[in-house]
Amino acid sequence: NLGRKIPLHNNGTPYRNWLHAADTAEAVITLIEKGQVGEIYNVAGGFEKQNIDTISTIIEAYYKSPLSHDVIEEHIDFTYNRPGMDVRYALDDSKLRNLGWEPKSVFSQEIPRIVNYYKSKFPSKDHGPKTFSSRKLKRMALRKTDNIIDATIEYERMLEDLKKGFKIWTE
Repeated sequence: NLGRKIPLHNNGTPYRNWLHAADTAEAVITLIEKGQVGEIYNVAGGFEKQNIDTISTIIEAYYKSPLSHDVIEEHIDFTYNRPGMDVRYALDDSKLRNLGWEPKSVFSQEIPRIVNYYKSKFPSKDHGPKTFSSRKLKRMALRKTDNIIDATIEYERMLEDLKKGFKIWTE
């Protein structure tokens, strides 16, 4: 399991416009190079999806397989209530597109990559503990400071944090 439920307001029916960070960065570069000072440009991308569908895509990418609606709902907290509960954010990015920008990332291809990245950086019980040697932890702590006392304190803090979710072994 993912460890905790994903809060989703309004039963996941609101629509959101999804844009990869790399496409957003390219939009900003386009505006710097070609945009008019004082003009307002919307950065949107034109890819809308309901929140429930986005969460379902993320959960399926996490488990690397299609899942039934019931299984997906086991991971969602539908009791979450957000004041305002906007149903849709819609932006017209045609002025930006007229400058030659368009998004390049494909949502269905990027979500599994993003999920896999986070799974590799933040291991959970579902995909195995990460093992660190005490020597490696000490080196990591020393890289953060050149003061041996601060490094010792950092080492102890890291050790405590890692004990919560990682397997530790010593040499």
